[in-house]
Amino acid sequence: MLIKRFTTIILTVLCVLFATSCGHNGDGGGVHIKRFEKVIFGTPADNLSKTLEENLYEYRYLVSGDVSDPVFMRNLTDFATDPQMKDVYNTVCRCYPDLGWLEKSLSQAMDKARKNFPDLAVNDFYTLILGTFDYGMRVFCTDSFMAIDISQYVIGELKVYNYYNMPMYMVNMLDSAHILPDCMSALGISLLPADYTPKSMLDYMIINGKVLYFLNIVLPDLAPELKIRYTADQWRWSVENESNIWGYLLQNQLLYDTDWNRIRGFVNEGPQTPQFSNSAPRLADFIGLQIITCYMENNKVSLPELFANTDSQKILTQSKYKPQRN
Repeated sequence: MLIKRFTTIILTVLCVLFATSCGHNGDGGGVHIKRFEKVIFGTPADNLSKTLEENLYEYRYLVSGDVSDPVFMRNLTDFATDPQMKDVYNTVCRCYPDLGWLEKSLSQAMDKARKNFPDLAVNDFYTLILGTFDYGMRVFCTDSFMAIDISQYVIGELKVYNYYNMPMYMVNMLDSAHILPDCMSALGISLLPADYTPKSMLDYMIINGKVLYFLNIVLPDLAPELKIRYTADQWRWSVENESNIWGYLLQNQLLYDTDWNRIRGFVNEGPQTPQFSNSAPRLADFIGLQIITCYMENNKVSLPELFANTDSQKILTQSKYKPQRN
């Protein structure tokens, strides 16, 4: 198994991605994406250690191992020379030879984010190839940097590997159109209180609604279905059935339910929300966005204040949310 073979190097990278919090202070200018995958896969194996050592500061967030350690370098070299991973890398190069378009869009979105969060210190941006193809680990964001697993956004081109066993409803949401909203979604998640854990359906709705509202602020011109990771038809269905969804949640007393088995169908990724046929997935996200939108319209609250507020019930009450029946 690919994932098992490269567990050591992948975990090394992931540990740094989640643990690093250096508060790097950059100039906050335009986004420049550093392509770590080109360093790993584009450098001859016998020169990889030297290249990493020479560029250690540039990629300090992504390399936690000792490049002079033979074991670490052997694991990394095995990963970089694996035929499947080389094929993935070549596919990435073919699909994304240049990321200037993404740098421009990210720069504009980050400028809007900084206007609302002046202390935002995310100034280093990377692409890399992890090789795990874990849909939930597409983009990582800490208070210092953002890293994009660019290999996941070519998954639709990897038919020979059966899309690495990823279901088609996920494969269809992993193309270039989804990179920008995924990046800003990861940033939004990083701005939420780190010590807050959702428990009830309402908690999940409010948390995800905050992130989606944030996307509306920083990506105002992007189609709404792209921000929430729906198809156009799924977004239309949700808008048309908003009152029915809300009525179902109330009638079945799901808002305050903490039983994961009862609420997960509204929260988890999937081809649809199981409780409604031919529906959109993650309907908790959709309703959460509507609640937060109403809350912000009816209250004089800044984005940092919204994100810091963990009282889901208070937010719902003060939102005065009441969808109109069609």
